[in-house]
Amino acid sequence: MTDLQRLEDTQKACKKLRDGLEAWLGKPSSKKGKQENPLSELAAAEQKAADLFSDPSLKSTLTALSGATSKLATENISLVSEANAKVLSVIDAFLDSTYPTLSKELKAHDLAKADYEKAQKNCEKITKVDKKERAEAEVKAKKQNYDAQAARVSSLIKQLDDAYVRS
Repeated sequence: MTDLQRLEDTQKACKKLRDGLEAWLGKPSSKKGKQENPLSELAAAEQKAADLFSDPSLKSTLTALSGATSKLATENISLVSEANAKVLSVIDAFLDSTYPTLSKELKAHDLAKADYEKAQKNCEKITKVDKKERAEAEVKAKKQNYDAQAARVSSLIKQLDDAYVRS
């Protein structure tokens, strides 16, 4: 498996993970969490029950339930916010900026490697001296291009590694 294939597999896994997390958390449409919240529906049902039944013991039970529902809603909002800040934001950063840049550089690296290997094979087949010199010069140029691209990929990976370790 090549580095490019691993990168593409990682990208697919990140997309699945992001989609799964967004589905599980409810895709937030505001910073306070999801708009359609089962807890708000529960609070509305509690209010209707309190309006319909005037029994004092039921009212005190509903009041206690309302407080618990409110705390649960607060914790839910906190969980969604924290998951967005600590997990989804990192996944989004990878998918939106890291993956495209790294993918482009790895594709260029694979192309440079293929060009270099092709030039080497062509050079090995040539027997005439004047053509051999040109082929060797081409191999040298392709090797320099390949080495330069390998250095760019290595540098980019180090930068990304440092960036993700710091965050």
